[in-house]
Amino acid sequence: MQKIKNIIWALDPFSENNGSFERVKETVAVLQKKSRCEVQPVYVLGSDNLEWIGHVMPPQLEKFKEISLTQLKLLVEKTGIPTKEPVVITNSKSSRRADVAQLMEFVEGQNGDLLVMNTHAREGVSRLFIGSFAESVLTKSTVPLLLVNPHVQPVKDLEVALFSTDFSKFSQKALGYFVSQMQGFLKKLILFNEIPHPIDAFVQAGVATAGGGWVSVEQFIQEESEERKKMAEKMVAAIPNEVETEIEIDDSPGPIVESVLRVARQKSVHWLALSAESGDFSSFTLGSIARSIIRHSEWPVWVDYRPE
Repeated sequence: MQKIKNIIWALDPFSENNGSFERVKETVAVLQKKSRCEVQPVYVLGSDNLEWIGHVMPPQLEKFKEISLTQLKLLVEKTGIPTKEPVVITNSKSSRRADVAQLMEFVEGQNGDLLVMNTHAREGVSRLFIGSFAESVLTKSTVPLLLVNPHVQPVKDLEVALFSTDFSKFSQKALGYFVSQMQGFLKKLILFNEIPHPIDAFVQAGVATAGGGWVSVEQFIQEESEERKKMAEKMVAAIPNEVETEIEIDDSPGPIVESVLRVARQKSVHWLALSAESGDFSSFTLGSIARSIIRHSEWPVWVDYRPE
């Protein structure tokens, strides 16, 4: 694990007026200034962009690529952010999977540490998704992502972060990776955990089982809070001393996403961070929570979705 060196910024040169473009531009600018890392702009010219059917012939694709590259260079130049030469990746197959594979191959070839993207954060029937391409990248990325939706407030700093954890080994590894990537400019980290409230019939009667006996809901929550605080203390013990840490064990009822966002507002954070395991049924809920946080967050969200 090391400090962030290479950011891959995936952007669409034809969506400058997209609600999240200004916010992702601000995020990349702050990251580059704070970390002095390299920024590689890239555009994936694929199935989502041209909405083609079947395959596009190479001469046609090259023409689109030339137009896209010209527009990409103009857009990047307007941001004023020091970057490497912009690149356009082409994919002649009408497959989003192929688009994502091309992007991941590029990220690995550039030794990218972090992939930055903006999302659509759609509502209505599509409210479970964060944008078709971003959704696909989230589940296939080989590096952590930094995602910015249209609801994000102006980004002026990234010194204070809230990391939401479930205390799993994967989450512990992700926390270490996040802190290492952001070393040098991360000043404060709030480690957040939500105590799930018991909801079975016994609890509705005011009691819950624990260790083979009966305890009140209040006692259950108190014991859980104490146990989780100990686990949190072990996690923050590994964080460098120059980063101020704070533990927040939340026992309020309600959806975890609402709790995360509420505490983030109370603590005046600059961004959120979390892990979301993939690959088995038990991870489905956590993955859904991660997507919901990404979609509704008022701050950029760093997320590690890679399989162990």
